[in-house]
Amino acid sequence: MSTRISRDRRRTLRALSLWALLPVFTIASPQSAAAQNPDLALSQEERDSVLKDYHNIFPIWGRKAIEKGFDLPKPLGLNVIGLYMNQGIEITDLGLSTG
Repeated sequence: MSTRISRDRRRTLRALSLWALLPVFTIASPQSAAAQNPDLALSQEERDSVLKDYHNIFPIWGRKAIEKGFDLPKPLGLNVIGLYMNQGIEITDLGLSTG
């Protein structure tokens, strides 16, 4: 039993240490979120050619952004989520009362 407690305690400490590093990564990340480089902005001809075939729903207000000269990437993405949960509770006898 003592090895199980220490193993759970190690997992908890590992998870807490990862959360403790989050502010470090936030502070160390680049602070300035630069807007699109004006040299890369679309010309009027490029805007017209993109808007001619632009029928996307997303991004919302994408058409307005293109009209202002922004070159938007394709609205595609991939997301992978993992979850691991462990509770140190063992249920050996479960009952249900109806009244």
